[in-house]
Amino acid sequence: MVIMSVIAFGALLTLLRGTIGNVNQDPSLVNLTSDATLKVVQIINMNKNLGIAFDNIEPGTYILSEGDDGFRLEGPQTNLFNKDIFALKEEYIRKVLGGFMLEGQKYFQKIIVSYPSSPDIMLLEIETQNSDNQSYYQSTKISK
Repeated sequence: MVIMSVIAFGALLTLLRGTIGNVNQDPSLVNLTSDATLKVVQIINMNKNLGIAFDNIEPGTYILSEGDDGFRLEGPQTNLFNKDIFALKEEYIRKVLGGFMLEGQKYFQKIIVSYPSSPDIMLLEIETQNSDNQSYYQSTKISK
């Protein structure tokens, strides 16, 4: 019984340590990353419905931009060291976060498209980072 208590206590400490580590994480990162993932999947599905070839999207690093006709992927980007290319616009951030935005905080987002195992399966990876170098990452696989 003592051994079980020690194991349970150790598991609880491990869980709490992971949770406490995320307390200082900017919650906006999760929302911005999830929103971008949803928008990119919608773009890909719309392209499929329009008969645009699945693998028409080249592997590379993209940004999500908003135009008069909605959102689109721009890229692949070639100057990956210019962080300003990946900066999210304040209007977009406020829209996604319901008007909330930390003053002085900037957000950067990279969308990476690859076909690591087959040309029929796209790996979509999205990372959002703030100016405090905190980041949130999400990935999903999309089949033809």
